[in-house]
Amino acid sequence: MLRFLVWVGLVGVMLASLISFGGYWWPSLDSINHFRPFLFAGFALVAALALFARLRLAFALGVFLALAQGWFLIAEILPEAHFGSIAAETAGVPLKVISFNMLDKRVDAAGLARMVERERPDVLVLIEAWPNTAHVLAELKPFLPYRLDCFSAHFCDVAILTRHPFTKTYVWDPPAGEPRENNVSLMSVTFEKDGIPVTVWGTHLDWPVPARGQTMQFEAMRKDLQNAGPNTILAGDFNSTPWSFALQRFGAAIPLHRITRAMPTWPSEKAVFRGRHSVRAFGPFMPLDHIFIGKAIRKTDVRRGPYLGSDHYPVIADLKLVD
Repeated sequence: MLRFLVWVGLVGVMLASLISFGGYWWPSLDSINHFRPFLFAGFALVAALALFARLRLAFALGVFLALAQGWFLIAEILPEAHFGSIAAETAGVPLKVISFNMLDKRVDAAGLARMVERERPDVLVLIEAWPNTAHVLAELKPFLPYRLDCFSAHFCDVAILTRHPFTKTYVWDPPAGEPRENNVSLMSVTFEKDGIPVTVWGTHLDWPVPARGQTMQFEAMRKDLQNAGPNTILAGDFNSTPWSFALQRFGAAIPLHRITRAMPTWPSEKAVFRGRHSVRAFGPFMPLDHIFIGKAIRKTDVRRGPYLGSDHYPVIADLKLVD
């Protein structure tokens, strides 16, 4: 019986893995790649069971395919191998950015204010900041007095708060007649930090299933960011993991590089999924929230923030402006 289960499991995971590579050409299949760590774990488990059952061929296949899946994960665990050194230089102007999907009014407003007061970010990018969060955003004004939101646009749920006055703002405007699934929550602010101009973009993409909406949103963002300057930062909830072809293709098409890597931000361990039955999450396992930076910015530290009532964790990035 064990031998039968080993072969069934091996064939099943192999089929899922094979189909996932089709996501390079068909975005609908790309959703499987978000679970690539589970494919790795599946092959590893099958290999262990095959070893116990003394199935040499199944064991060899399981180990080989686990290593093949692991190859895609190593680029995230060891980012320097993929992008070269991005260690912070000693000189430069410090800049702190926090990106957080606050899950609208369900956020812990007092906890968010305490985090902002403690961390003292230059920029806070908030996702799912709908009009019903206005009172929460008002509590942050003493720390971050300048704010751009898109409360007037039905398709947009991003707010950007800063310690510095804006010199320029932008909110993505959908073309006339564009269907809802093609719209993207996207905005930017430009300000100066110690005389250096910085542009920060905030975004929120739809879930990758169905794939059409997110595919069109990535394309809309690519058009706006393909000529981004060296002092540009892009942050938000991409609803896409680093192992998806969609996020990899987008990252290769813009002059920014991603610094968040394989840091899981969703779901928080206290999140509850409600449907016919309520299910409590067991902790984060998907890196959905990302930060990209331009060539004139260096990473000092990137870390996950505390639980603040949302199903996402904040992402806190300490950066330096070197140009």
